[in-house]
Amino acid sequence: MLDVHPPHRPTHTWKDFFIHIATIVVGLFIAVGLEQVVEYFHHREQAHRLEESLNREIDRNLVIYGDEKVLMERVHQVEEQNKASLNSALSSNGKIAFAYIDFDPILTWHAPTNETWAQARDNGTLSLLPESRASYYSNVNFSYETTIAVSHQLFDARYHVLALVHLHPSPAQFIPSEERDLLLAISTYEQTADHAHAVISKSEITLHLNGQR
Repeated sequence: MLDVHPPHRPTHTWKDFFIHIATIVVGLFIAVGLEQVVEYFHHREQAHRLEESLNREIDRNLVIYGDEKVLMERVHQVEEQNKASLNSALSSNGKIAFAYIDFDPILTWHAPTNETWAQARDNGTLSLLPESRASYYSNVNFSYETTIAVSHQLFDARYHVLALVHLHPSPAQFIPSEERDLLLAISTYEQTADHAHAVISKSEITLHLNGQR
């Protein structure tokens, strides 16, 4: 004859089942919440380090902009002398040869750098910044690109002047029409330098807005 013994553990009820499920769900919520908290502080630290790097880049570029403005002022001064020399040669009907002063800003020109911004854009870390800060740094990068673009215009204008200057081994060999062409090229070069100066000054204003953060 078989003996029937009551179970050593009570049978599971629906209440036990729901308690078990609720425990699992609460545990998952806690785990996900902790993960999100850790991720939040990690992203905040990333954003802080990114801003520090971007601000250092801005400080370096402000120094570069200051140096570039001095170069553009020097270009203006030199080309004013070259124009005066050419005008004297033209008014003398060939009796006076012009003397071209060659000042090369390219030797000491340093373009602004935007490696930090470009890297942050490519790896997506710009999205970690507040919208207003991300917009500010985008404007800063645009100012970099504008300055680089105007520098290319400046170099093209300079190369055009040099091409005309070296048409002949000696300035005495220039004819009036060639001198007038050179005068126009020098004037264009000077105007391009003045435009570059204005662009750089505007870019400086954009970068200085960083102090309002």
